[in-house]
Amino acid sequence: HLQKNGQRVRPSDWLLLNFAGNSEGRLRCGWTLPRQVGSAVIRNRLKRWVRVYFRGRLTTDGELPIDINLVFRKAEGDFYKKLDYAGFAIVVDKGWKQLERRVQNPPAPPYRRVSDDGDKPARRRMPV
Repeated sequence: HLQKNGQRVRPSDWLLLNFAGNSEGRLRCGWTLPRQVGSAVIRNRLKRWVRVYFRGRLTTDGELPIDINLVFRKAEGDFYKKLDYAGFAIVVDKGWKQLERRVQNPPAPPYRRVSDDGDKPARRRMPV
């Protein structure tokens, strides 16, 4: 449901954050790691890093009532093999800050063009 109904933040070429508000009042986190990311050892390491990161985030900040899914995308060569936790945390921090801004200041609703007459070009915009 996050992919269709949620918002996206892309802090880097290899990471995408899908998120949406939830009614449970707490942060729920998930991840998507396709096989192209690397071997099971690498995928398990990334999952462990996500758990460690968000446990630390929950102790330092208050919880945002959102569902979040971290989507790891295919990267060149052995990128994930060379990635360390510090580099991972920097990118996830960047994404988290973008996410917080979006949650606090939601984007304006999409607009559609409306014209008074079918032959004339649109002169005003109205919310969908």
